[in-house]
Amino acid sequence: MDENDPEYWPTQLQEIFAAVGIAMGDRRLTPETLKLVHMPNDEFTISHVSGKEAGWKRGHYTITMTGGYWRFPSGRLEKLSRAAVKSKAPSPKSD
Repeated sequence: MDENDPEYWPTQLQEIFAAVGIAMGDRRLTPETLKLVHMPNDEFTISHVSGKEAGWKRGHYTITMTGGYWRFPSGRLEKLSRAAVKSKAPSPKSD
């Protein structure tokens, strides 16, 4: 399993990825998307750090919760979030 697969990550992160994916819908991930992320508890924070603020060319997102801190480039978090939504979706019934 590789780190581009949501199932590679701890269960709590998988749930956050799915919540971000649901908030994104068909749109791209933006810092404003974070306002739409809803989870049953508030035991985590997710935030955007601009490239200028970080002193890098590009910004990134951070997820912090008890037991860990993770930093994701925007494109990676977006891909993980979309994949998490797909993996949580019920598979279509075949007749």
